[in-house]
Amino acid sequence: MPKPEGSTTIRQRPLTAAEAASAPRNLFGPAGADGRPRHVLLELLSRDALGVVYRACERATDRYFAVRFMSGQAGDEQTSAIEQEVELLIALPHPNILQVLGCGRRQNRLYVEMDLVKATPLGEAKIQEIPRICSLLRDAAEAVHYAHEEGIFHGELHPGNVLVAREGDRDHALVKDFGLGHLLEGVGPQASSPAIRQAAYLPPE
Repeated sequence: MPKPEGSTTIRQRPLTAAEAASAPRNLFGPAGADGRPRHVLLELLSRDALGVVYRACERATDRYFAVRFMSGQAGDEQTSAIEQEVELLIALPHPNILQVLGCGRRQNRLYVEMDLVKATPLGEAKIQEIPRICSLLRDAAEAVHYAHEEGIFHGELHPGNVLVAREGDRDHALVKDFGLGHLLEGVGPQASSPAIRQAAYLPPE
């Protein structure tokens, strides 16, 4: 069964919400009407320096979303600080920003809930057509500019944090993980590692 500390292997057949909910270790989030945690972890989607990302489901509504369990352990003070930042991220309604839905803590592991989208990181999309690349970069730039006007800075913009989705006959860029590398600094022993933020893509300042 999947859990934040588990294997990086992605399942061949994803668990159904009912199957996953049968194991208490797959449950997380605030209590639902039945007294059990409201959300259930399904299969592992990806792993990187910031943590691991799972497909998850709200048991009562069958609403699917992505959840990132962040690296390191966090206490009450760090959790409170990150919750305040996530509230700002939730209020970023831009078509080129991957929507953040909420956050929480499970056994001292912080998690951030996001929209679940079918998309590929720009660094893996292997797009060679210059007009397509320019269009995606324009989308990403508009998203970052909008966030800057709201006082929110990404801090780790690189091809892995720009997702490429397809809408009809047009590419659609989504910028994700706003500020998460910065927020992780000082949270747990792993957070001080240079691997958390990619030096090659950090802004000069």
